[in-house]
Amino acid sequence: MNDNNSLLLQSPSTYEQPILKTMPLREQPAYRVTQNANACNLTELMAAVIGGAKQIEIAQDLMTHFNNDIRRLYQAHPAELAKVKGINQ
Repeated sequence: MNDNNSLLLQSPSTYEQPILKTMPLREQPAYRVTQNANACNLTELMAAVIGGAKQIEIAQDLMTHFNNDIRRLYQAHPAELAKVKGINQ
């Protein structure tokens, strides 16, 4: 078997569906922010601002990277932000 055939026989990598795609509309960050921004947590607010299919994952990763400290996130250098998967890509 040549190398091309062996690549075809490998199982494809698994695709993880974005969290946003599995949520009902009324639970999605953008909808929640438009209905009552005061009831949203920081991750939901950030996800609504970030947008895109992976907005929740990126917002969660940002908050984790900065230990849930919004001041550290605000003061972070762009190079530090770029260390988070999904930023600067």
